[in-house]
Order: sequence, then structure tokens, then C-alpha cells
Amino acid sequence: FTNEEIEALRRMTSHPMSEQVFASGDPLVINDRPAFRAGTLLPQTQAVAWIPVKSRANVVGVLGISDNQSQPFSASEVQVLQAIGNVIGVAIENARLFSETEARYQELQTLHEISRAILESVDIKVMMEWILDQAVEIGGFDIGIVRLLNPNGDALEPVASRGYREPGNVQIHRKKLDGYTSEASTTRVIDDKKIRVVDLAQTSGNRTFKKEEVCTLVVIPLRSHDAVLGVIQLGSRTPRQFQQS
Repeated sequence: FTNEEIEALRRMTSHPMSEQVFASGDPLVINDRPAFRAGTLLPQTQAVAWIPVKSRANVVGVLGISDNQSQPFSASEVQVLQAIGNVIGVAIENARLFSETEARYQELQTLHEISRAILESVDIKVMMEWILDQAVEIGGFDIGIVRLLNPNGDALEPVASRGYREPGNVQIHRKKLDGYTSEASTTRVIDDKKIRVVDLAQTSGNRTFKKEEVCTLVVIPLRSHDAVLGVIQLGSRTPRQFQQS
């Protein structure tokens, strides 16, 4: 491949042959260029085989092999390429499982450290700052804040923050909950006691986070048994996808 051809492949949003392989799970072999839509092949290609890369029964990719000579792919060659595709699929699955296992291990280690800090610390502010540091780091977030309910339970008070470009925005988060609707996601988390993921492009609220150019916000309730003591809010300045728990 030339660099130009690689860039063209990266920009390609659809490819009928690859899509056919994904849909069927079977290889697609073109041995007769004149009888095929030549415009969809590279100029020098005379024969090409698109081979499914399988992880168990799922097609996770396509292996494309082309020949610049007028020499067709034999049935035995296609079988060998299918075996290679299956090996690649197993390698991809193993790599993903390892990555997920490693990530879960790191999360468990962090939870252990957080639990230990909670048991050992008597200074709430120091403890919350440490927990926020861990949450921002493990999640790869750009900005974070811990807000605790005041003794009356009618306002959220910032006790720790990280990543703010404008320090004054931290104090703007000191808000009364009664009648305050521009942070509906926060009040809903307090009411429902469940984590929420907010796409700020799709909501008119959370103006302070928008000032900080946050695209995706995760709001986590701080619970003690059935009571919510406050929230941790973690933001990313680039759009991200999270599974809603």
C-alpha cells in the first residue's frame, strides 16, 4: 500500500465487500477482475480475498489479501487464510480480556486504597481530596469535584476539586437545592441514589461545567446505607461513552 491508499482506507466509511463478509461470516474471493466492479479494487489488484477475522462466532474484523498477478486464490489457500483469520481473532479476544482484567484489577486496587483511606482518615477534606485524585486518575477524567450536603440537607458544599481552569467556578457549585433546576442531573442522583451519565451537548443545564468546556459528565452519589451524603462529579472535555449502570 502507498501512504495515499492507506489514508483513503482510513477515510472510507463503507466497503460493500467487507460489509458482506461481516454479515455472512464467510470469505469473499474475487479471482476474475474483469468480471468484477474494478473501480472498487486497487488499480494493481488482479485477485483479492476478504477473510473474516472471528472471535468465537463473532466477526470482529476483515483480513484483506490481494495479488497483483493474474493468479487465482485456490480453495486450500483460502482455508489457510481462514485459519490465520481465526488465530488473529483469538489473539484479539485474549488481548481484550487481558486489558479488561488488568483494568478491573486496577479498579479493585484503587477501591481497596480508598477503603483504607476512609478507615484511617479523620479529616473529611483530606480524605475527599485523596478520593477525588484516585477517581480522576483511574477514570482518565479532566475535571472533578466532591460536593457534600450541608447539615440542613438543602445545599451542596464543594469540599474538593481538581482540574478547574477558572477557580471561581468551584464556588459557583455552592448551590441551594430547593427550587434549583439547572442541575437536574445532580438532584436526580440525590433522589434516585444512582449514577448518571450526562451528555452536556444534549442538556440546557450544568452551565458551570459547560463554562469549563466539559462534554461528558458522570455524577456519582456518595451513600451511607440509604442516605446520600453528597456527590462526586467527574467530567471529560472530550465526548466519551459510558455504560449506564
